[in-house]
Amino acid sequence: RSHLLELNDHLESQQSELLQKMDRIMREQRVLLTETIEAMLAETCEESTKLDTVNRIASQASTVRLSSTGQFDSWERRSRLSTRTPVPRMSNADVTKQQSSRSTVRGEEKRPDPGHLPRTSKFSVTS
Repeated sequence: RSHLLELNDHLESQQSELLQKMDRIMREQRVLLTETIEAMLAETCEESTKLDTVNRIASQASTVRLSSTGQFDSWERRSRLSTRTPVPRMSNADVTKQQSSRSTVRGEEKRPDPGHLPRTSKFSVTS
């Protein structure tokens, strides 16, 4: 019986030592994790600042400005125009026929806004 008590004491002291080691390891891991996260955040902020700078420069470069030839020189404008779907050309007779048969939509006229693609109306058409 005394042997079992000694063994129990020994196991309890080992358990206590192991718990202390685990606590120390956990604290060290927390410190390392915190340092890693702080480093990653600093790097992310640095990259974000670089990206903001690049975006600011790009937006300044793409603003519409009138060149000496009188043409608009803007990458943004050219890219917007190049992505627009081509509108089929109509003969003068087709245009006249379309204008004479154009009906109005309740509340607004069914004409595309200048510079925009034609919109389909969700309202019913009245003649």
